[in-house]
Amino acid sequence: MGNLLRANIARLRKSWVFWLCAIVLVLMACRSGGKELVLSRDPGSNSAWDRWSVMLFQPVGTTLPVVSAVFSALFLGGEYDGNPIRNKLILGHSRASVYFAAWVSVFAGTILLFLLRTGIMAGFLYLGFGPFPGDPPVPEDLAAILVMWLAWSALFTAIGMNCTVPAVSVVLCLGAFGLLLMVTRHFDPLFQRNQVGFRAVLCPFLYNFLPTGQGDQLRDVGYTGEAHLIPYSLLFAAIGGGIGALVFCRKDKQ
Repeated sequence: MGNLLRANIARLRKSWVFWLCAIVLVLMACRSGGKELVLSRDPGSNSAWDRWSVMLFQPVGTTLPVVSAVFSALFLGGEYDGNPIRNKLILGHSRASVYFAAWVSVFAGTILLFLLRTGIMAGFLYLGFGPFPGDPPVPEDLAAILVMWLAWSALFTAIGMNCTVPAVSVVLCLGAFGLLLMVTRHFDPLFQRNQVGFRAVLCPFLYNFLPTGQGDQLRDVGYTGEAHLIPYSLLFAAIGGGIGALVFCRKDKQ
């Protein structure tokens, strides 16, 4: 497992997909950060809290999952180009270790991309508006977001490691994100109604369980924090990762 992780991390450092995604996020962060610097000169009704809370984590619900889907699908697609998976199996590595090493690598790459964008954005906000005012629950929200990426990585790894065509894997990953996003959006009007019985339990559970629902709640920093979402992320990751690994390992017996 350790050798597989070292090999994957080495490949991650040389991955054109990772660096292309990093460049895209840097450009997006600089563009948004530049606008914030301009806004800070004449903030109007926008307080420092508003700008920090909205801009720091706003893309975690939409933009960053899309970038993560593309990165994961193409990075894992490289496992099939040139038969690296076959070579790893020939060397004696189990299918389970190959799968989970790929999952950890995708998770690490996604975390690095997220921290890169967030760090740059935080720098611009600090220059424009000074430190985050008050005592916001940034550590709690940050922890919840990091674990949320584990859930997204589990889903994208399950797709990427079981799809031999990178282009198809990209479509499937983006399609899965879009489907979950539509499901989550469907829950919004339901929350406005008086739910009773089983639906009163199911709707909030699914809203917290799905990564899109988590991202919807983590788009800005509130006053109470969203650390309660961490167990839901871990549950989704365990289910998604377990199903993906089971399907991948069963291929060895076919």
